[in-house]
Amino acid sequence: MRNQAKLTLKALALSVGVSGLAIMLPLGQQAQATVLSWGPSFLGNVTFNGTLVTNIQSGLTSENPGTNPLINSIGPGEGPAATTAGVVIGNPFTFTPTNFLVGTGPLVGTNVVTITAGHLTYTFTSEVITALTPSGATSSGALNLVLFGSITGDTSVGATFNLQTASLSEACTQAQIGATVQCGFSVDTPGITINTPEPASMAALGVGLVGLGLVRRRRSKV
Repeated sequence: MRNQAKLTLKALALSVGVSGLAIMLPLGQQAQATVLSWGPSFLGNVTFNGTLVTNIQSGLTSENPGTNPLINSIGPGEGPAATTAGVVIGNPFTFTPTNFLVGTGPLVGTNVVTITAGHLTYTFTSEVITALTPSGATSSGALNLVLFGSITGDTSVGATFNLQTASLSEACTQAQIGATVQCGFSVDTPGITINTPEPASMAALGVGLVGLGLVRRRRSKV
């Protein structure tokens, strides 16, 4: 079973120093919010448009991130917050729907994405694709997206996370058509906000992800 590193895009923005990329906490929540970031992992390979597509390409409409979702990592220094939230490395969490929409716009009805981890329920009601570069026969592809929402359920002591903003960030790369799609995820509260970056900035960010070793590797059966 291979290790998986947690992806935290707001930290990467600071580490890589990409021009044109603005990722930050909502100003009204920076002082009083209870901060928690954690990284999910899934078993198996990412597939798109049901199970019909295994490459990063144009025309993607949905994604299945895999099975057996587990809490894989906790943000640096956020152990006490994770303990309060009941978010424990190695514990399972729920992720619905299994196939979520890939696009830019609102998520409504059965397309609303819900995560339940520990004492917290996250509900995501909008999404934006920040980068989509189709894979080629000899060239790499990339898909970056962010889902936005809030914590709609909190049974922790004091309910300190309740109604905070939240985000689910994903960055996927593929070396070329036919190669395995490698994806990294981060669940953050308060949620990140973004200004859509320039294509050159996203390319530089992708290089930074690889250089920092933060692109998540998928767990696989031994």
